[in-house]
Amino acid sequence: MKKGNKQISLLLSLMAISLPMGQSFAQEDPLLTETADQIVNTDQIDIEGLYSQKQKQPSQADRIQKLRRELEEKHEQMMRKKVEDMRLEEERKLARKLQNALNGQMQAMDQVSTQAAAPVKTVEAVAPAPQETLNNSVSLSGGFMSLSSDTQDLEAGLNLRLGVENRVHPNITVGVGVRYVSLDTKDQDNNYINYGSYGSNYYGIYSNNNSIYNEARTINFKQVSFDLNSKFYFTVDSKIRPFAGVAVAYNRGSFKYEENKSYYYNGNNYGDEKVSSNNVSGAVMVGAQIQFSKHFSAEISAQYERALNSGVSDLKNSNTPDEQRLRNLALDLEEANIASINAGLSVNF
Repeated sequence: MKKGNKQISLLLSLMAISLPMGQSFAQEDPLLTETADQIVNTDQIDIEGLYSQKQKQPSQADRIQKLRRELEEKHEQMMRKKVEDMRLEEERKLARKLQNALNGQMQAMDQVSTQAAAPVKTVEAVAPAPQETLNNSVSLSGGFMSLSSDTQDLEAGLNLRLGVENRVHPNITVGVGVRYVSLDTKDQDNNYINYGSYGSNYYGIYSNNNSIYNEARTINFKQVSFDLNSKFYFTVDSKIRPFAGVAVAYNRGSFKYEENKSYYYNGNNYGDEKVSSNNVSGAVMVGAQIQFSKHFSAEISAQYERALNSGVSDLKNSNTPDEQRLRNLALDLEEANIASINAGLSVNF
């Protein structure tokens, strides 16, 4: 019972205290109201503590300045691109010039272009035009010739050759030629002067007795040869072109005395002796061709030649002792070793 009375007393006390507080809140304070309105109507503050204000519109000068800066930047970019393109074009030109120089087209080195770079098109390199090859030549040569046998050692007075060649391979030529050889020698033992004791009674056509006794008759040898030859050139691009070759020739020659007025004595014929010879010979050669220009060259060579058969004519009359001597000389020369050193000029076409 006592406990219930205490609770009622506490409740009544609380009600008495809350009544004046409600009245105070019910009265409006003007200063408080104005302050509250200022706080409510103040500008909002963003989370970073800055006032949120409207962005300022750029002026005409600002827009022009911005446009100028953009144009300057674009101009600078264009200049950098132009310089880079020009540099790239120059590099390409230099590469093309180096390639042309390696291909033998040095004329491209003199062309320089200063135009602005343009889009480069891929162009295939043009192959150099093939140079005209001269496969034919005509040559004229001559030189020293020696004929050596067991009993004779003679030198030709004239040795000339005209030849034509065709290049059937870069290193091989095939040719034909004609050669003319002549030589003179003295016959110290011919029977024509051994009868000099008869003096001018029998040989009056040769001046006096002294010339008959002291002079020997001259033997004249002439030969024409037709040859077929082939050469192998060890190099074809250099100025000096060494070669080796072989040849086969048909030779036709004649032997006769220059003092050839005929005379008959004691059953023998004198003064009209003549012997002919026909044979085939083989030869080997080495030499070099010196190229002066595209159309002209020189040639020097050494050649060894020997007959492969014998073809001396028979005696017309057994009663001709000096003719027999000519025949023996012809047979001897057919077995001779023939060596020659020749030099000549060639025209290429």
